[in-house]
Amino acid sequence: MTKKTTAFLAALLGALTLVSPVARANFPGRNGRIAFVSSRKGALEIYTMKAGGAHVRKLTKTPGGDFGPAWSPSGSEIVFQRFIGDEPTASDIYKMNSDGSHVVQLTNDSATDAAASWAPDGLEILFSSTRDGDMEIYMMDADGTDVRQLTNDDGVDSNPVWSPTGEEIVFASDRDGDWEIFKMDRDGTGVTKLTHNGSFDASPDWSPDATRIVFESDRDGDREIFTMDANGSDVTQLTANGFLDVSPSWSPNAKKIVFERRKSGEPEIYVMRASDGTNVKRLTKNRAVDSSPHWQAR
Repeated sequence: MTKKTTAFLAALLGALTLVSPVARANFPGRNGRIAFVSSRKGALEIYTMKAGGAHVRKLTKTPGGDFGPAWSPSGSEIVFQRFIGDEPTASDIYKMNSDGSHVVQLTNDSATDAAASWAPDGLEILFSSTRDGDMEIYMMDADGTDVRQLTNDDGVDSNPVWSPTGEEIVFASDRDGDWEIFKMDRDGTGVTKLTHNGSFDASPDWSPDATRIVFESDRDGDREIFTMDANGSDVTQLTANGFLDVSPSWSPNAKKIVFERRKSGEPEIYVMRASDGTNVKRLTKNRAVDSSPHWQAR
C-alpha cells in the first residue's frame, strides 16, 4: 500500500466525509426510504428512514462498523462496506436484504474493499479496492464472483457509480495530482476528465435521466454541493455556506438531493431542491454521526 493511499484511508475513517459511496436512486416521490450510516447506538451501523426522516430503523450490528450503503435497483437489497478484524483499514463488501436480513459477504481479502454500487440491471457491483497496492476500481457479479479490475494507475480511484444506462461509470480520482471527477466506459476504457481545477472534487452521482452529475467540491474554500452536465459543462453551485456539505445523492424523481452537513459537532442528513439548492430541510437530529445517505432505488 502506498503512503498516499494510507493517508487517504486514514482521513476517510477519521472524518467520514471524504469519499462516500453514493449511487443513483430511482424511486419516485416521498414514499421511498433513505439508507444512511449512524453511530447513535455506538458503532457505525446501517439504518433506513422514510424520505421525510421518520420511521428510523437499524439494520446492522457489528463491532467493526458498517459504512457506505447503496440500494439495489429493485430496492430489495443493500450493498455496504464492513470493517473487519483489528486492522482499521481492512474491510469487505457485503449485501443484505432491505430489512437487514440475510447478510452475505461478497469479498474476502486483507485489503480495503469499499465504495460499492449496483449496475442498473442489478447483475453487477462496482467497488474500489487496495488489493493491488493502491486503490483501483473493480467490477464483480452481484454474487461476488468474476471480479474484474477496471482501472490501473498510480493514483487513488474511488466512488465508482454506473450511469442509469449502464454504459458509463463516473468516479473520483487523484491520478492527476488533485481530486477530480472522471468518467469511463463500463469496461474501463475511454477515461475522460470532467472537472479541471486544483480543488477537491469527489462523491459524484448521476441524475436519474443521466443528464447531470452531482458532486462535492471545496473550490470555494469549504466543501459544498455542485451539479454539472454529464460532459462536465454548466457547473452549478447548490450550497454556499461555512458548513461541510458532502455525500450528495439524487432523489429518484431528480427533484431533490439528499446530503450530509456538518455545522458543528457531528454531521446530520439534509435534503434540498436539486435545481437551485433551496428548501433545505434537516432529516436527522441527534448527537451521533449521521452520514453517507442514499435514496432507495424502487
